[in-house]
Amino acid sequence: MPESKVKKIAGIIAIILAALIILPIVMSILSGSAYAAISEAELKKLKEQSSALSKESKKIAEELKKVRSTKASAIKEKSIIDNQISILEQEIETSNLIIQNLSEQIAAKELEIAEAEKQEAYEYEMFKKRLRAMEENRSASYIGVLLKCETFSDLLCRSEMIGEIILFDRELMDSLKRVRENIELAKAELEASRADQNSTRESLIAQAENLEIKYAEQNSIIKTLEQDEDAFETEYEEALKEMERVNKEVAKMAAELAKRSKYVGGKYLWPTPGYYTITSKYGNRYHPILKKNSFHSGIDIGAPSGTDILASNSGEVIVAGWNNAYGNYVVINHGGGQTTLYAHMSKILVKKGQNVKRGDKIGRVGSTGWSTGPHLHFEISIDGKTKNPKDYFPD
Repeated sequence: MPESKVKKIAGIIAIILAALIILPIVMSILSGSAYAAISEAELKKLKEQSSALSKESKKIAEELKKVRSTKASAIKEKSIIDNQISILEQEIETSNLIIQNLSEQIAAKELEIAEAEKQEAYEYEMFKKRLRAMEENRSASYIGVLLKCETFSDLLCRSEMIGEIILFDRELMDSLKRVRENIELAKAELEASRADQNSTRESLIAQAENLEIKYAEQNSIIKTLEQDEDAFETEYEEALKEMERVNKEVAKMAAELAKRSKYVGGKYLWPTPGYYTITSKYGNRYHPILKKNSFHSGIDIGAPSGTDILASNSGEVIVAGWNNAYGNYVVINHGGGQTTLYAHMSKILVKKGQNVKRGDKIGRVGSTGWSTGPHLHFEISIDGKTKNPKDYFPD
């Protein structure tokens, strides 16, 4: 066979081999990556969590309805609304995570489609070049190759080769068709993800509006009580007793732990960096409604709802839970009989028994429990007795 003819056929085969190498890459891009699988699993988990929170929210709403119908105590009613707020904040957080997850999926899918279309275009160009080469060099065409056969055995050999090339052409066209179908499917999935994201954003707006309504309900309960001195005093005294009970339990725990641990040392850290306004001081204070002094066992620091609360010092979390007076609250043991208490949180970020370091995030500012607005109630106790926190921070 002449050398020129061999080169032409070799060129065609090279194009075919290149296409064979590239095509699996295109298919692998569209078959889905490990990242996409993980992302889908995370998204499914978040949606299940959102659904569970929605059911819990409805359940709490029914409980609130019953409490109001029986005219139960204001503290009980407020604690249920606090719980509703906590669930709503979790729903909002979950919705934001779903949106973030979908954003990552959309970005990955857009990149995936762009890469696939790029590879598809390259693959199609390779195919056109081969057809163009066969047309320009008729001696290298299917019929041209067969007509040049000099013997029957040569004809059989070349026929087999031509048959393989034709089969490849069909498979290549089928593959290119599948690639295009997969690209269209990926685009449809992309649009579905965008629609899902927009729907979640709409839910998020509704959740945020509902949260504002609940905040208003929460604050109106105590404000309404303030207009009825007798009712307010009853509820307020109940809240004070609850606080005293908690403080006694904390003091008992601290005393037991003091026998086995030394103070971690170091100065206390202000728990709400950036917010230093004390709205209610430590010690005896005159109550304008009750017309008498009452003891305030800590300081109230004004800060917006959601502000990070930091551990004032290193230690072990000995309490992380709910109380009708303190709402969501955390107590940290710093050893040597020293503890700090953080109350009225919108969310607790630590668990009982967890070791934390000075400056770790332990919760977020809220208005749960006996509270009329977002703030942090902060206490320092030594050997079971509360101290003025102001004395433990520089001016």
